[in-house]
Amino acid sequence: LRVPIYRKDGTIAFIMITGIDVQGTKSIWQPRNLPENFSTLLVNDEFYFIFVSPLSRGRMADWYEKPIPKSTLDQLDLTWFRQPGTKLFDLRDRNTVHRLVMAEHHPDWGITSVTTSPYATLYYALYERLRYFLLGIMLFYGFALVLYLLINRQEKAKARELLWNASHDTLTHLPNRFFLRKKTQQWHAQHRRYAALFLDLDTFKGVNDNYGHPFGDKLLVVIAQRLQHLIDPHEYVIRQGGDEFIVLTTRPEAQIGAYAREIRAALAEPVTLENIVLHPSASIGIAHYPDDADHIDVLLSKADLALYEAKQRKSGFFMYSDMLEERAKLRYTLEVHLRKADRKKEFTVLLQPQLKVQTLDIVGVEALMRWESPVLGAVDPKAFIPVAEETALIREIGMLIMEKACMTTMDVWKRTGRRFRLSVNCSAEELLYDDYVGHLLKVLEKTGFPGTMLTIEVTESVFIRRVEKAKKVLNTLRQHGIGVSLDDFGTGYSSLSMLSGLPLTELKIDQSFMVDIHKDEQHLAIARSIISLGQMFELEVVAEGAQEEHLVFLKQFGCTVLQGFAYGRPMDGQALCDYIVSRSGAQTVSR
Repeated sequence: LRVPIYRKDGTIAFIMITGIDVQGTKSIWQPRNLPENFSTLLVNDEFYFIFVSPLSRGRMADWYEKPIPKSTLDQLDLTWFRQPGTKLFDLRDRNTVHRLVMAEHHPDWGITSVTTSPYATLYYALYERLRYFLLGIMLFYGFALVLYLLINRQEKAKARELLWNASHDTLTHLPNRFFLRKKTQQWHAQHRRYAALFLDLDTFKGVNDNYGHPFGDKLLVVIAQRLQHLIDPHEYVIRQGGDEFIVLTTRPEAQIGAYAREIRAALAEPVTLENIVLHPSASIGIAHYPDDADHIDVLLSKADLALYEAKQRKSGFFMYSDMLEERAKLRYTLEVHLRKADRKKEFTVLLQPQLKVQTLDIVGVEALMRWESPVLGAVDPKAFIPVAEETALIREIGMLIMEKACMTTMDVWKRTGRRFRLSVNCSAEELLYDDYVGHLLKVLEKTGFPGTMLTIEVTESVFIRRVEKAKKVLNTLRQHGIGVSLDDFGTGYSSLSMLSGLPLTELKIDQSFMVDIHKDEQHLAIARSIISLGQMFELEVVAEGAQEEHLVFLKQFGCTVLQGFAYGRPMDGQALCDYIVSRSGAQTVSR
């Protein structure tokens, strides 16, 4: 370090010089706490280095005895360099090393302090600082990617599961209607002709009612498995819902009937569930694409019409025809007018006599419903009663008919002086409806008709649907003195166990067995057996559809009551009065 000593006249008297060992380990000039490869320098205004650190002894002469190289100074704007304030810039040193430089000029002292570092060092330091950060970022994004892939896989699996659940039945694992709609276009593209078989289990509601829905579900699973074994790989079996199934098959039309029989035979094999043996059966409706319909929904609706016809006919299966469409339209028309009918005016009651076989005296009448529509005219009961039952209108209509029958019968009693029993038909829809007995007792109370003179006729279908509830209702009727008749006996599921477990007072031989008993040995044997059963259980036996030529056989076998057109057609109250008077030989009853 050199410091000039001046005289009073301003001339230099001498120069004081001192030296500092900047490499000394205890020197205050020794830089500490600086990052590696950082350099600190002091440069005077003549561009000589007056301090460089760190610097080895062997290189001091190169730095302290020579000014900054011109190649370095040429990179600077010296005017700008000497301005006050801190400056940051980059340059290449005498060794062409690219450096970042921070410099600050001190005009009062005529020096500039400089700190430099090679960019390589900065890059390395930055890398050192960033590598853990970058590693963390990479690990984060790697974890995020793995997490995304896991979530994506789960979402796809969940989507597949949701799609499967949406297109399959959860109980039977069969495809459902949603699946069918999705596959319709593909199915049509692959097959120009095919058949849709609409299946419905017979008496399945009775299974649910008697054994519970979980038991019924187990039966449906068995049925589904059997159906799956009956289809080819390119065919479908679909659960429509409840106990309904759909089979789509491309088998030739000529083979469809045999295929339907094969399906019914397979489903009819006994099923043992919880030590209970069931004998399931199915009805099938069949429609063909494109002959019957060119859209899947229309095709299935027509197969459904054919199914309904198969059930009505008890034929097992039925193929759609245009006749069914007309019948469906007629049924709809009947339903519309049935709902709008003035029931008190349009519905009437006719009474058909029932005669004692031995004396042919009147012992009862059966009430028969008639509908005279102002639009449709006289409607056949066989046409409108099923519609009334399906729509539940029979409940209201049935009680109205009961009231009219009671009042008409009591009027005939009064005018003829003869008392006889009144029989009124009751459908399963009526009997199994809530509080049927309560409604019936209200009618009897309103009309004053004695319950001991009333017989309710039921068919075996009542016991197929809900046998325990049916028994309970019939027992309640008997507790009120009301008789119970089993109508159409022998046409359904009759058995000795059924007869022994029911509170019956009467059996009615179906007229289908009565037609030819005078010339058909089989029908004669059936009628005779039914009469014998009635006698065994101490029941009245009524022969429906009896003709004059049957009288000898009925007397011989011990039948108690007959009913038929040959002995009296259904008639109104006045006609019945005239009928009774004519048979008794009494004078004509005043009108």
